[in-house]
Amino acid sequence: MKQKAPFVEEIFPFFSVIIPAYNSADHISKTINSILNQSFKDLEIIIVNDGSTDNTYDVINGYSQNDKRIRIINKKNEGVNLARCTGIEKAKGKYIHFLDSDDIVEKDAYMTLYEKSKENDPDMIFFDFMFLNEEEGLAERSVSLNRLSYNATDLIKEIWVENERFSVWQFIHKRSIYDKDNFVFFRRLNYGEDILLSAWLILNSRSIEYLPQIQLNYIIKQGSLTHSAFTADNRYSLLIITEIARRHISRLKEYEALRPAIAALELRAYATIFKFGDLSTASLFSKRAMSIFEEFPDLKYRKGIKAFRKLFILYYISENLGKIFAKYYRYKKKIIN
Repeated sequence: MKQKAPFVEEIFPFFSVIIPAYNSADHISKTINSILNQSFKDLEIIIVNDGSTDNTYDVINGYSQNDKRIRIINKKNEGVNLARCTGIEKAKGKYIHFLDSDDIVEKDAYMTLYEKSKENDPDMIFFDFMFLNEEEGLAERSVSLNRLSYNATDLIKEIWVENERFSVWQFIHKRSIYDKDNFVFFRRLNYGEDILLSAWLILNSRSIEYLPQIQLNYIIKQGSLTHSAFTADNRYSLLIITEIARRHISRLKEYEALRPAIAALELRAYATIFKFGDLSTASLFSKRAMSIFEEFPDLKYRKGIKAFRKLFILYYISENLGKIFAKYYRYKKKIIN
């Protein structure tokens, strides 16, 4: 009689750390080392080599040869959004954490987050981080959240209305959230895709907690997408994201409560387009901005919006007035292109 193969229970890691990497050979070692040096060891590192044309693969392969927790996925270049999706499909951990290929994790971050997760078993845990500009020697702490626990609606309102700097590496989340049948990736977005992914994860979480401690350092590099000039291809992605968010959230019972948050997202999109020097549709956008201010007057004083409030008003009154004032904004470097 043919014997059955013995059943071997697979042991899954607690954390899956997913790192999209594109031409990251000169900086990804610091990121990997910051994970390998963690005091908490029960984790896997999934590095998605997104069609790199430098020697990124050689660097990460060297690490994977020495540590079996590191897995490499090679794929053609399709952008960070699809690279994350590929990593999610292969992840085995209870919680997922996304990193950029130049982020640095604090040494005890995963131990701290593990201990926090054991208290109430939340679906998501948010934490603070530092912006580090190594070239200029500058450091800035992220804006802290106002509460230690949230429901989805209140958190979306806070981060979209109050907090202009926010991203997917600012939290860990349960892998089981992706089991829901309404999960979708937007493969054509090339800027600000974090906004939609974060919102979807939050809206599909039952319990969300906040840990007011710094667990990560976000490295600002010259030439990175976020901090370099907008290109013609990506400058309107934020408006596309706003419309996608509005369309999807409009189907939810939380829509009315979230309308001010969606409006704030739209205003920040206009302000960001202005900031990077595209004023070709300033009059049209300003007209829309003024209608939003009329419905939600408090938004004109929010971060990322307040700085461009006068420019919205003047372009609304007269395009010539707006152009004159825009020169002043360039002089004050509020418009950087």
